[in-house]
Amino acid sequence: MSLNVLYDTAQRRQVSDRTGTTASGTDFVADPSSLTWVEPVTDTLMLLPSPLEPEWHTTSTGRYSRLNLAAFGLAASTGGWQMQATKAAGATRIYHPDGMSVPAVTLATYGKNRGIFFSAFAANVGDEDDAVLADVGWGNSGTYASGVAARVWAGGKVDIWRGGQFRKQYKIGILGGSQVANSYLNLLLLPCRRRELLVYSITAGDGFVHVFDEIPEDEPNPVITPDEKMWFYIPKGMVDGEFAPLQFATSGSVMGAKASFGTPPKATQELRQYVNGVAFGGTAGYLLHADTAFAGATGASVSLLDHTGAAFVKNGVNKDVRLGVTLTGDGAYSPFVYLAHAEYKPEFANTPEVGESVMDKLVAGTFRLDSQGAAFDMELKDLDELDTRVPKIKRVSNRPVDVMHGPFFLMRGISETPDVGGEREHVARLNVSLRSRLKLADKEMFNERVPLVGMDVCRSSAPCALRMLLHQIGLTDAEINLEDVPGAVIGRTPPAKCGKAETEIQIGDKAADWIRRLVDDYLGGFVYGFRPVLDPDVKEEFFIESPETIAAKPSKLTLYKRVQDAIDAGRPKEIAHLFVYRRFNHKVLEPEANQVRVTGWNPREGRLLQSFLDDLDSQDPTLDPADRPDNWVGGVRKYGLGTRSLNRQEDVDRACELLYNRLTPALEPVEWFSEFMSDPANGLPIWQADKITLDGEGDVIVGSFIFGVDIDEPNPEDPLHPLARWRETRYTGSLNQLVGVPGTTLGEIQRNHRRRVVSRQVTRPGSEFLLDGFSLVAVSTP
Repeated sequence: MSLNVLYDTAQRRQVSDRTGTTASGTDFVADPSSLTWVEPVTDTLMLLPSPLEPEWHTTSTGRYSRLNLAAFGLAASTGGWQMQATKAAGATRIYHPDGMSVPAVTLATYGKNRGIFFSAFAANVGDEDDAVLADVGWGNSGTYASGVAARVWAGGKVDIWRGGQFRKQYKIGILGGSQVANSYLNLLLLPCRRRELLVYSITAGDGFVHVFDEIPEDEPNPVITPDEKMWFYIPKGMVDGEFAPLQFATSGSVMGAKASFGTPPKATQELRQYVNGVAFGGTAGYLLHADTAFAGATGASVSLLDHTGAAFVKNGVNKDVRLGVTLTGDGAYSPFVYLAHAEYKPEFANTPEVGESVMDKLVAGTFRLDSQGAAFDMELKDLDELDTRVPKIKRVSNRPVDVMHGPFFLMRGISETPDVGGEREHVARLNVSLRSRLKLADKEMFNERVPLVGMDVCRSSAPCALRMLLHQIGLTDAEINLEDVPGAVIGRTPPAKCGKAETEIQIGDKAADWIRRLVDDYLGGFVYGFRPVLDPDVKEEFFIESPETIAAKPSKLTLYKRVQDAIDAGRPKEIAHLFVYRRFNHKVLEPEANQVRVTGWNPREGRLLQSFLDDLDSQDPTLDPADRPDNWVGGVRKYGLGTRSLNRQEDVDRACELLYNRLTPALEPVEWFSEFMSDPANGLPIWQADKITLDGEGDVIVGSFIFGVDIDEPNPEDPLHPLARWRETRYTGSLNQLVGVPGTTLGEIQRNHRRRVVSRQVTRPGSEFLLDGFSLVAVSTP
């Protein structure tokens, strides 16, 4: 098969950039009329609790109802109990002149994670150290022995209990804990945000959120408060209070702050699709970082509006925009929204299909493929004639150029800056380097912040962060082949304070940097890049595969040490030489680490998340030589990754395990020479991450290859494809797993591996504060 280089082929290039808008926290203009509320402790958007509506003070029916004495098994005028009317809402307050001897417990049970409204008159009963104003909670016992409870002290202190154990003490009130005696204390106690309890003082306008860290961050169905009875207890003084299972309106709508698109979206631009939870629209044209109450029926959706609140019209002129969010519930529960985002996708157009071959002007060329992608460097002659056939070939770079091997595309490349010079026999030559389409990702710079919170990293067919980045450089879904990794999710944890996203692309960041970062942080050891495909319409695809997928592949062909061995194995004599390998070389590389630490950041709790894995046999200096494993170091060799994008313990543990599997083995790279290999089943070139068999050595995973081609004499019968003298191809690979460093020779791989062994601490930009959690050897900030 012949090599061909075609200039100015059809390639998708961007004509309109993406443009988006985000709203979070206080960006939302919530007020009672919208029936929504941005609670001031974490700035989370939710439906407005009914006690915050003006109607709460004038009516006591429907969602404004309170519990009466009968709800607690008590009766008016029995034992001094009464219902009193102190405002227009009527007889809503439970009253007893002499206080309580036992807690009042509801007869009914209420669903899990149901909120409470509680009001009590706080008489002057003592100082903050020994005066308990009230206890209120969830649990059939009506005590701290089970369920969840809050104890409110006269000085504004609040104790949180769960499961009979004291958890933490907070302060509440004006300026965070002032005397609340001789006034009404009105509290909202709301289970929310996966594993938190909001305690908010309506009286003072402040509060706190307690995180129940015993509930796993990834718990799919968290129980913050139990599906049991509710209760309250006022131990001293008279009882004068209100009690209600919290209710909400069943819907509310709010708009975000007024904003403007950086570039007015055209009428033809489409909204990017995101995968949200079923309650939040499923796959829709917006990203919604939110949680349900994990009880009842709640949800939310997002719309694009103009500044007047009307639907936004995209026409290439309008740029004033604001996000609208509609929240829904069943009256007993609310959803909790942390961030909303929507963006229009970039648009692309194909460059003109010319496809001018320059093979008749090729003097020499070198094609290589390694972990950084494919590249082809070539030297061309007859520049004046060439410049006529390929206009401005000596001046214009970034041209689409295809490198083909027979009918298959080795690379759909992009030309670098041409270099005229390097005379040979007093004739000028043109040196041109071609790079893969990942070069587009290196040049694709974001001009807006783009939140990634809640997004899947890598899914085979659904929207995900990697697919979004690949779309940004012009790839279509047909050109993207991602392995399905359902466990890798970015930033699912609710923020401590809603506003700026915990994980987001920054202004000036490049798409290529984020592709590498997501793979390194969430998919350690995965192999990715472009490869040829059979479909002539697709030509090449971007793929990503895990070490497990690669290891499970069958061998595509076998190479033999001698021609006769290939013949004996059934290869025809006239082509048997194509199945022979030569100059085999094998190395064992020392492990990069035998202790791996990953540090993440829980933004909600403001604490480091750590995961450690140790290979003790590799570290043990006392092992006898015969008992030492192949990756023996005889001491501790550390590696650390610090990134704030990992904010669940599950994410940190997973990243640590992937890194451990990649860094601790003694890798076994190999090198051999052979003819350029193609799959006998379909003719596709053998590529990176393919598996072949070297007879006498075993199965090998291909990691890189390099070959050169020289042009001898023109072929009069085929002037566009002159005789080419192919140099043999040098391959590298591995007997166990790919080394994952650049290089097309064993020597280059060894040198690059050695450099990587030296720098074994990686801290992502914006995560430098995590260095306090490290005790490693060096700092690298890629």
